[in-house]
Amino acid sequence: MFIYTKPEGKGKWKLIENKPEAVPADAFFKTVLSVDQDVSRLEEGEKIFYKGPLYFDIDAEDENDSLDDCRRLLLSLYADYGVNLNDLLIHCTGGKGFHILVPAKVFSSGKATQHLAYTYKQVAVEFNLAYLDYGIYSGGKGRMWRIENIQRASGRYKVALTAAEIFGLDFKAIFNRTLVPGPPTELKKKVSFSAELSALFRRSTYKPRKIITIADEKLKQLPDDPDCIKNVLAVKDIKAGRRFNHLTLLLSSYGKGRGWSFEELTEKAQEFLETYPSSVYKTHKDKIQHLKSIFNYVNSSGQYDFNCSASRLNVECQCADCPIEQDQIDKDYDTSLGLELAHNCYFRKTETGRVQITTFAIVPRSIVEYIDPLTESEFTINVSLISDNGRSANVVFTQPDWASKSALIKRLPHPDFAYFGGDVEVQKLFKLAAQVEVPQKTGVKVIGLHKVGGKWHFVSKEGSIGPNGEENELLLETDYYLPMKLIHNQRPSQGELDHIFSALFKFNTPQITTSLVGWFAATFFKERIFEFTRQFPLLFIFGAAGAGKTQSILNLKRLYGLEMDNIKSIADVTSFTLIKSANSNNTVPLMLDEYKASMFNHFQVKMVSKLIRAAYNNEVGERGTASQKINTYFYRAPIILAGEQTVTEPAARDRIIEVHLNKSTSAPYLEGFKALQSAPLEKLGSLLLKEALAIRDDELKTILDMSERLVPDVFIDRPRLNQTIVIAGLKLLGKACSKYGPIPQIEQAIQEHIRKTVELTAEDRAEARKTDVDKILEGIDLMIEADERYAITYGYEFERKEGKLFLNLKLIYMKFSKFAAEYNVEADTMNYTSLIKLLRKESYFEQDSYIWKFKSSGKKLCCILSMDELQARGLSLPNLLPEEKVEEEKLQL
Repeated sequence: MFIYTKPEGKGKWKLIENKPEAVPADAFFKTVLSVDQDVSRLEEGEKIFYKGPLYFDIDAEDENDSLDDCRRLLLSLYADYGVNLNDLLIHCTGGKGFHILVPAKVFSSGKATQHLAYTYKQVAVEFNLAYLDYGIYSGGKGRMWRIENIQRASGRYKVALTAAEIFGLDFKAIFNRTLVPGPPTELKKKVSFSAELSALFRRSTYKPRKIITIADEKLKQLPDDPDCIKNVLAVKDIKAGRRFNHLTLLLSSYGKGRGWSFEELTEKAQEFLETYPSSVYKTHKDKIQHLKSIFNYVNSSGQYDFNCSASRLNVECQCADCPIEQDQIDKDYDTSLGLELAHNCYFRKTETGRVQITTFAIVPRSIVEYIDPLTESEFTINVSLISDNGRSANVVFTQPDWASKSALIKRLPHPDFAYFGGDVEVQKLFKLAAQVEVPQKTGVKVIGLHKVGGKWHFVSKEGSIGPNGEENELLLETDYYLPMKLIHNQRPSQGELDHIFSALFKFNTPQITTSLVGWFAATFFKERIFEFTRQFPLLFIFGAAGAGKTQSILNLKRLYGLEMDNIKSIADVTSFTLIKSANSNNTVPLMLDEYKASMFNHFQVKMVSKLIRAAYNNEVGERGTASQKINTYFYRAPIILAGEQTVTEPAARDRIIEVHLNKSTSAPYLEGFKALQSAPLEKLGSLLLKEALAIRDDELKTILDMSERLVPDVFIDRPRLNQTIVIAGLKLLGKACSKYGPIPQIEQAIQEHIRKTVELTAEDRAEARKTDVDKILEGIDLMIEADERYAITYGYEFERKEGKLFLNLKLIYMKFSKFAAEYNVEADTMNYTSLIKLLRKESYFEQDSYIWKFKSSGKKLCCILSMDELQARGLSLPNLLPEEKVEEEKLQL
């Protein structure tokens, strides 16, 4: 027997003997099943036989869902089929998924068979796994399987695990195992036989048969239901031994084809549901629930279309006069293109006959135009492919997929869908598909607000609504996982709204709450505001660990009805994942936590700086692909940055709303914070969303202009715009709630924001711009006279000479850390190493680790700071830097 191997990337498949020592050193993948000959060199009519273990590939967007599915599979193998789990080979792939192999000797003789992959697929279906990849059970050369203990591009490895580890560890602990290679493994040869799994394997043996499915369009055109369906609905002439399951699948596939809703199907099937027996579903309610699950599965899977063969298996009926059967053998011929369709295959007409070019027919379903104001529109055509043996699949073709033979073949989902023609025939098929009249739809690829036909719409995985709150059919095509329940939230009652506003501005100090609430409210209108301003500030919330940064943000993010937290650690993201996430939605804030400039490398600091500049203006970013194509991304999402330190770069600070949380000032507001946690903020978010869709452009422009006039002249350029948007957010919040009557808390919040935050003098702004190191130095100066226990002495721990301040900083900082904790000093302490890193960035820093001989304590390592630069900074240091310089001179006498 043989297997195929392949290196990373676009390397060629290589046929080798199925022996471990034959695997090339550069191989990253090998086929999970072995074959008895080279598939690429088959003669016509030759058959391929496959051999190997039963295999499962579980992979979900959420890694915890993958783990749950893996546990579900193992539990079923053990409890339902008596499989010894120690005989299995289980791997974490190094990504979010798991590979599970069951040796063939557990359930069979292990000999090679022709349709083994398809048999395994039918076995896999019995386990009802939500995140199993069913596309891996294919013929041809087979499925490539990542080889264990070879480093992936992410730096991780596919490593083996035991069943006990799967059940005993959480995903984080499992994922940590993938940081290094694990011990090598191989399938066991001596295993325990499972009679139960062997019986399932025999029942699932794949038997190919030719099935002609009926296109949905043909069923929709029928004037009446065929006799076979009427008989099932009336519980008449049903063949012996047909189970309830068989008949519900038949009715569901037919109902899907006719375009029935579930309610229509249930109404028509009342007699069947009430009278046909089921050994599993005893009650009428249970039968309806089962029918609903089958109907939903048929509609979503694309695997089941109605076919007469299945109908004849279930019910006695006369097919001679059936309009469906009469049309089965008809041929279709397009004279302009020279193509003929017969038995779900396309043929090219020639002078001597015809040449087959496909094993499938194309049934167009809809054409979708994906619009984006920042890029060109993209068209896709949604089709159903129906193979000559009855397999069906729904495929979305983009314009590049019709460019060539190779591009088309790459999009074909299964070996049953084969293409034998050339590039010219691809263009003919494209034209043929485009000639069919199908619904024209509009779609987008970004979650959030979109302007379509002059009106604003909101689109998410939940659905789409228009300017009046009406649901519509605007489509969303994205792989970005951001589940939320915002569209279908009910309006808050008057009591709920009173509860919300009794707590909304009381979970922290007024200066903090007004800035946060104003910015969050404005994000619902970001796309609309951006049309006027072309800029939108980022939110930067910083403070010491435990100050409540993350919890405050999570509390307010309930406005969006999120079912998960889209919070990322800056230390864990790459430039690509960052820009891809920022490009995937334009309304819901993306939060980046754990900003620590003193701990970051140069690349990470530069990445955050670039993010702030780019996100402020929705700038474009480009990334190249392996095929030399350049993909364009935009920094669309509102961005929240959080950390223990703020940014120091002036250009970056001009683009952010800074919110500084402090443990001591936050503590008195704990009860208000708890009250806000119990408030239904998601309902308030629904009001904001509907206002963002409905407000007229002139109304929004008026609110922005009014808000800008409230900002004092001391703010100019970007800081002025930032404050304008915060005030506008508060005003828009009031407008969204206007149907409930005046909300006095909002007007009070606006006035409070103007008083506490906006009407800062130039000196106040300078104070607010002090760095963490500035505040620590001021705290040290205060310590000199505040408490003799922590006092530091001139000539012992610090001295001045020739415009330089010499500090035994390591000793001083040890005292200050205790002093700051006891007196709640307005300065965030950090470890000494981080302090030195930040200090080196200050303009007044001159030298570190300098040996200086103090008058009283002798030679010590010290830091040297420039006294002129410290004074120019405007720091309050009356003890470290006295106004009279004669004292320094007296010391030298």
